[in-house]
Amino acid sequence: MSSENRPTRFLLVDDHMIIRTGLKIVLREEYFASEVDEAENTSAAKNLLSARAYDLLILDINIPDDNIFDFVMYLQAVKPEQKILMFSTNNEELYATKFFKLGVKGYLSKQAPDSEIKNAVRTVMNGRIYLSEGMQHFMTSKYLTEDSNKPSNPFDQLTTREFEIVSLILKGESTKEIGNILNLQISTVSTHKTNIFNKLNVKNVLQLSELARLNGVEVC
Repeated sequence: MSSENRPTRFLLVDDHMIIRTGLKIVLREEYFASEVDEAENTSAAKNLLSARAYDLLILDINIPDDNIFDFVMYLQAVKPEQKILMFSTNNEELYATKFFKLGVKGYLSKQAPDSEIKNAVRTVMNGRIYLSEGMQHFMTSKYLTEDSNKPSNPFDQLTTREFEIVSLILKGESTKEIGNILNLQISTVSTHKTNIFNKLNVKNVLQLSELARLNGVEVC
């Protein structure tokens, strides 16, 4: 069945049932005939995505035992046309930029009111990028100030892969475990860690953890 002849389909990926239930209610106020499927982790989401086409995927960042960066990169590889709206409590100014670089179309705070959720969904569904007012202000300030070449947050200077490794380090994963998770050689992970520590001017994981805390970096 073509997308023109079927109801609008949403896939909600979040490990909290109460969040999925609330989102479903909000979506059906705007798209009353829509079909809304749910997944509590990325493994379940992959199964659903392989079986059905979805007009919009709404994805949480913090899902236990899941690597959301890898999942988004996987989707960009196998379903590049898939529209993705991130839904999170994480620091928007830091995390939104990282996920936009991976190809997502919007980033929305879980504290957003229903009206903003509906606006974000409409915007992404219509093929545009959604930025909250706060994020628009942040990006305007960042790129129009004289010191725009200097990251306002030291973690902004990290590549997506480096930031992904930081997230795993903060979870307590060892170099070997990070290599297994990301399918990288231990030597490659070690090189990334050295580059990360140099860029952030930290000497060990304890200093990294403290810098992350001070700059709103959360485990995801």
